[in-house]
Amino acid sequence: MDKNHLSIPMRLAAYRKLMNLNQTQMGERLGVTQSHYSKQESGLKGVSYRNLKCFEEHGGDVFFLITGEHLAEGRLEPYIETLDGGYEKEKMYEILVWAADIWKECLWKGAMTERTGKCIRLLRGYSDEMTVWENIRKAEDYSQEEMARIFDINIKRYRKIEKGETMPDAEILQTLYEKMQYSPLLVMDQKRFYLDELNRVWAALPAEWRQETEAFVRQAEKLVRMSENRRQGRDTGQENRE
Repeated sequence: MDKNHLSIPMRLAAYRKLMNLNQTQMGERLGVTQSHYSKQESGLKGVSYRNLKCFEEHGGDVFFLITGEHLAEGRLEPYIETLDGGYEKEKMYEILVWAADIWKECLWKGAMTERTGKCIRLLRGYSDEMTVWENIRKAEDYSQEEMARIFDINIKRYRKIEKGETMPDAEILQTLYEKMQYSPLLVMDQKRFYLDELNRVWAALPAEWRQETEAFVRQAEKLVRMSENRRQGRDTGQENRE
């Protein structure tokens, strides 16, 4: 990994100053001492996955820390957050991603970024039987050796990351974003990843198309709820028969 790449340390410092925190307070948010944090902010120490999760749990903006961008908040949140179960949310995400694909092909290609296109392709072929890193590698048609070269790490370390035996640090997630065009949220919070990309497409659409699409999304929400109710009814009926 490029040890001269200081964008993450610079963002740590910028975020700390924005929040009016001293180094001790910022270190607490990353789960480290002031001395350790000082080295992270100066680029002498890396930011681990554990640090990122701790930072996130304290309300820190991990997406900004890794990418320098802010999450795309938008009109789609209510249609996701009001759904009850995991099944409903999963189906709604699939519908929204499908709608984004329609936007790309039929409406306004300028609204679709390379990252969003990758998101759609990844979701289409995603296998829950594989880790997220295996799914990414499959989507890109890369070997483990090629992936290791992209991240500038040895093959042994990459294989441990792919298997989930070792978690990626902030620099690896930054490389995933900058060189492969995959959001770090794909590793840290997959649902947030899809919603962020979809909100970016939504914001880029002309106003009249957003109105028409929102009507479609409202109808899709009803269909998802109906599907869940029927699914639960079948499950209940099966349990009664047993």
